[in-house]
Amino acid sequence: MGKRTRREPFIHDQVWGKAADKAKTDATHMTITRTLEVLLASFVDGKITATGRLPQREGNRARHPVNIDSDVWNAAQSLMPAGVTSMGGLCELLLDGYAKGRLTVTVSASGSIGDGADT
Repeated sequence: MGKRTRREPFIHDQVWGKAADKAKTDATHMTITRTLEVLLASFVDGKITATGRLPQREGNRARHPVNIDSDVWNAAQSLMPAGVTSMGGLCELLLDGYAKGRLTVTVSASGSIGDGADT
């Protein structure tokens, strides 16, 4: 995992708002920034496929500051699908899919504990 770096992707305000509202009420209760980071990491890992172009939307695209793991951001940037010309576009596609229920975010843990040192 890399260092989290401030990024300011241009994302449509309506998409950002709907995704942020969903993140607040989703079972994970993560912030919109952490949700976006999970979506980007899942895209990098091949768990999410993204194709197509950004749809034309009424309203504004604005900068939305997020602190995202640099390794995840850079890997996602190198895998950007054809037709998407910016990381803001990729972020918007992922957040739009999440807001519309086409993408789900879950949290899980795995591993082992218990050699006597943790008692």
